Amino acid sequence: MEFKLKPFFGGSTSINQISGKIKSGEEVLASLDGHWDGEVYINDLKNGSTDIFWNPTSEVRKQRLKRHIVLFEEQTEFESERLWQHVTSAIGKGDQHKATQEKFVLEEEQRHAARERKENGTEWKSLLFWHNATTNEWHYKYEDLRPWDPLNDIAQYEKDGVLQTMHRHLSNRMSTHKNMCISNQVARHKVISN
Repeated sequence: MEFKLKPFFGGSTSINQISGKIKSGEEVLASLDGHWDGEVYINDLKNGSTDIFWNPTSEVRKQRLKRHIVLFEEQTEFESERLWQHVTSAIGKGDQHKATQEKFVLEEEQRHAARERKENGTEWKSLLFWHNATTNEWHYKYEDLRPWDPLNDIAQYEKDGVLQTMHRHLSNRMSTHKNMCISNQVARHKVISN
């Protein structure tokens, strides 16, 4: 199943799209297409029929989580929305020339800051990500690898760039099975990241 990202250009019909395949071994039996918050259709590839696979009720749609957006005034100076505001504004106005100029200005400021750090001998350190030299990939430092506990976990939220989980109970008692699952996930993560 692929949850497609919101495209940069496109209307409301382009958001929340999904697509996927149902397979038996290597054989594709059916495909799924639609919107995860709306209708999803299943296409039987053997007989060519198409049926509704998922169509959430209005009650289900009402339970959808609200998107939390940090107010522009509360954002730090290096948050993407703030950094790219002039580029985004120019694109929104259809002014590609201005967008290109603003992007150049932003990139030059970043290059200048990098030169200053180098001249001053200041090492750049990522606050929220770590680099895996083996895979040359960046990973979020505060990744929560434990399984979601629907009996105790209420919500995940971000505070100062760190994702945190709000719990029903302060004590973090878990079953032996759940502890083993977490240990296995953490062990796999360490093998991958080392």
